Amino acid sequence: VIPHPSDGGWYYVSNSEASSSGGGAGTIRFDATGGVIGYDRTLTGTTRNCGGGRTYWNTWVTCEENGSSGFCYEVDPYTGYTSLVKNVLQ
Repeated sequence: VIPHPSDGGWYYVSNSEASSSGGGAGTIRFDATGGVIGYDRTLTGTTRNCGGGRTYWNTWVTCEENGSSGFCYEVDPYTGYTSLVKNVLQ
C-alpha cells in the first residue's frame, strides 16, 4: 500500500506475471474511505514480473526475469511515471 501524498487515499500496486507480454504492474486507487476510484495498468509489455515491492519514497519497483535477462522498473502510482531502473542479468 502506497499513500496518496495529499488526500488520505492510497494505492495498491501489484505485479502481474503472464507469458505473452500480458504481465507488468497494475494500480488500484482508493479514496480516504476505502472506496475504489480507479485502476491503471501502470507497466505493460513485460512478462514475468514476479518480484517487487514498495520503496521508502513511495514508489513501486517491479522486477521481471525472462530466461537469461532481467530488468527492474520503478513505477510511481501518483504520477504514472515508469522508468527502467537496471538491466540486472545478461
